[in-house]
Amino acid sequence: MKNLGIRQLLLAVAIGLASLSTLMSAHGQTSMLVDDYPSSYVVEEGDTLWEIAGQFLRDPERWVDIWQPDEYLDNPDLIYPGDTLKLSILGGTPRVFVQRGDREVEMVSPQIREEALQSAIPAIPLESIENSFTRNRIISVAEYDAAPYIVANEGNNLAIGTGDEIFVRGSFSTGTTTFEIYRAGRTYYGDGLERKRIFGLVSTTEEEVLGLEVEYLGFASVIENIAPDLKNC
Repeated sequence: MKNLGIRQLLLAVAIGLASLSTLMSAHGQTSMLVDDYPSSYVVEEGDTLWEIAGQFLRDPERWVDIWQPDEYLDNPDLIYPGDTLKLSILGGTPRVFVQRGDREVEMVSPQIREEALQSAIPAIPLESIENSFTRNRIISVAEYDAAPYIVANEGNNLAIGTGDEIFVRGSFSTGTTTFEIYRAGRTYYGDGLERKRIFGLVSTTEEEVLGLEVEYLGFASVIENIAPDLKNC
């Protein structure tokens, strides 16, 4: 019983010493402040850090011990005129915080940012193939079959080029003076089947045609109306 009492006494003494040490540490931290320190201070033009530190501390060199920068501010380690410095005691330790203007909460969201990309030089001039990307179109097979077509060219050239005269047969809108020239390209098919009837009976079954791509070649101007359905261009 005597040993138990001694142990309790020693434990009480240890707790008392720890509490006293904590109180002395807290007092030591707060004793670095001047007696009439302000709870807040607004920085003015012409102030220096030494003068501001002297508003709070007995020893201005200990400013780094109480300064608490705000990492969410631009240049958090700097102080500007108009900033409000506020002193708080946290866990017995004085801390000076800065308030810079009214804290505003801004909602941000992802945004598209455009940047110019450096590309390698093209293998061929883009203008040589631009028609394939800008003027090609998809039409029905019926539209293609009903369109006017070139029947011949002036001279014995096997290929028709810029400046050559051609003869075109077909139905044109009234007043047509220029028109574009296309050639048949890729045919696009669907997943279904298309049945054709002859004399009311199913004769053949073919893939469903969705459309025909026509490739732009150029344009022609009408030189002479030889007949209602024949033009020299």
